Order: sequence, then C-alpha cells, then structure tokens
Amino acid sequence: MSLSIPSAAPRRPRRAFTLVEILVVLGILTLLAAIIFPAFATVRGRARQASCLSNLKQIGLAVGMYMQDADGRYPRAVDPLDRAYPQIWGSVPNFAVDISKFPLVNVALQPYARSNQIFSCPADTGFTEADFAYLPLDATPTSSEKFGLSYFYRTELAALDKGELAVQNLAGVNLLFDASGYWHGTWVPKAKRYNCLYADFHAKNVDFETMEDAWRVPVGG
Repeated sequence: MSLSIPSAAPRRPRRAFTLVEILVVLGILTLLAAIIFPAFATVRGRARQASCLSNLKQIGLAVGMYMQDADGRYPRAVDPLDRAYPQIWGSVPNFAVDISKFPLVNVALQPYARSNQIFSCPADTGFTEADFAYLPLDATPTSSEKFGLSYFYRTELAALDKGELAVQNLAGVNLLFDASGYWHGTWVPKAKRYNCLYADFHAKNVDFETMEDAWRVPVGG
C-alpha cells in the first residue's frame, strides 16, 4: 500500500505595489516629516534657550559675589564690542581710556564662576560684520569660540562709582544679554529675541521691543 503525500498548496504570487500606492506612502511620510521635524527643532531651540537662561542666572550669582568684594560696584570689565571700539563710551569722562585696560567680563568673573561654560550660550552661532554694520565686528564660527564670551555687557554700569546704589530701576536695566538677537529669534528685527540678565539678577527671554526699552532705562550716575 503506497501513501501519497499531498503536494504543498500553490503559493499565490505576491502583488507588487502600484505606483499610486507608493506615492501615497511617500506622501504620508513626507507629511509626517513636515510635522515632526519642526517640532523637534522647536523643542531643541527651547532647550537651548532654557540652558542659556540658566547660564545667565549663574553669571548673575558670580556678578553678585564680585560686587560683594567690590563694595557694590559692578564688574570693571568690557565685552568684545567695547574692546574693539572703546570710543563708543567717549561721552563718559575718561571712561574710553579706562576700559582699554579692563578685562573681558568672563575674565573678570573667573574667580566667582563655577565653570567657564556658563559664558557660552548653546545657541551661539556667532555673527559677522554685516550684523553690526554701524560698528563692524566679526565672531565666527561663534562668539564664544572667538572671544570666550557669548554675552554683551551694559558696560556703562562699570563707570558707576556708587555701583548698584546709583541704579534707580534695577529690574529694568539690562546687565548682560545675547550678543545677537537671532540666536533665539530670526533675522527680522521685530522677531528677534534675547536672553537677558537684568541688574537685579533676574533673567528672562525678551522680544526686540523689550530689549530696546531696557536700553532706554538710565543707569544712574
């Protein structure tokens, strides 16, 4: 007696994807990418902004310790723009001469800073002479790499003999801030945003108009 082994059922041929189906899948993937990638970029940008604000708050602590040792006076220091163009302070008697001898802010605060890293904004992409047409200054690839500092200083505070006692509106005077507003915003002036440390040591992210207002607040005398 012979046993017959049933043959395997014939396999159905696999149907290839049609061009329309492939295009639909590609369209869905493109749509998902368009939704997800900007969201990732936004989250990354906010994380950098938060890290930058944390840096400024730590710098504020360092400035506070400096001032305790300096009878309440703000750091006798400059930012890269002052170093390149001390004459911008020519309206303050003898100050343009004095600041030529001042160290950069990060150097002046060295004994009080926990780390040099706090002077570097993670969103720092530098700037070129075109960004400061009125006072050409280049910081490429980043301001931090070029100068060791991502932030600019309201240097006239260093000229106050009475220090913070001379400042009537500590919460309104900008102390340190991003060297370029497009690190946290865009190239459009009205859309620029800055991380700013104020003279009372609070820090926040502000728009272009708010930064302009801070510059208009007199520092005292």
